[in-house]
Amino acid sequence: MTLIALDIGKYKTGFAVTDESETMAFPKNIVDTPKLGEALKKIIIEYMPRMIVLGHSVFEGEDNEIMMLVYETRDFIRENYREIPTTLQDESFTSMESRKLFTYVEGMKRGTVATKGKSFNEHIDNTAAMLILERYLAKNKKPQIPREENDES
Repeated sequence: MTLIALDIGKYKTGFAVTDESETMAFPKNIVDTPKLGEALKKIIIEYMPRMIVLGHSVFEGEDNEIMMLVYETRDFIRENYREIPTTLQDESFTSMESRKLFTYVEGMKRGTVATKGKSFNEHIDNTAAMLILERYLAKNKKPQIPREENDES
């Protein structure tokens, strides 16, 4: 089974998925937020998630304007995919972290600091979704089964 995370924005929504062991998160596609319902159908069929993690967007401790879209998406999932639970995960500063990551990576490739061109911006939302999913995984880490000292595997 896998987990999916959504970084819902006013215009674009990024999504990320875990590996089967739910230990690593990977950025996937970015979809137009107005078309999120139809995109979710395809995503759910392809990845068969055990749970969907939605970015919880707050400003100064209060839900911000994006949360209306998040709650609408959560309600849509609950109505259409009852077997898939949803949860909220703090997404504070994930877009900023994503931009910082790409500035570094692009700068390393070019030997300079990256500019905010198309290639830079097209990965921000799905990378932010990956960061949301990584936070969820860290917060809800599965206990590891201790190995015996004589265990060769």
